[in-house]
Amino acid sequence: MTLERTGIATVTVVTHSFAKYGRLLTKMQKMEDLPMVVIQHPISAQPEDKIRADVSSQYDAVVRALLAG
Repeated sequence: MTLERTGIATVTVVTHSFAKYGRLLTKMQKMEDLPMVVIQHPISAQPEDKIRADVSSQYDAVVRALLAG
């Protein structure tokens, strides 16, 4: 949020279990439009290649969010 406030575009990546909490935080900070990309949960118990595949599948969403601002 600090970077966004200084004009640096960001995208927050969260797992779906934390998306609601993340949106609540953005609302509390009056930054409801902060870009957020949601990936599958959990990630801690997953093999690295599965995590990489999940995150990679969201690449276009991250780029779109960065360019939209």
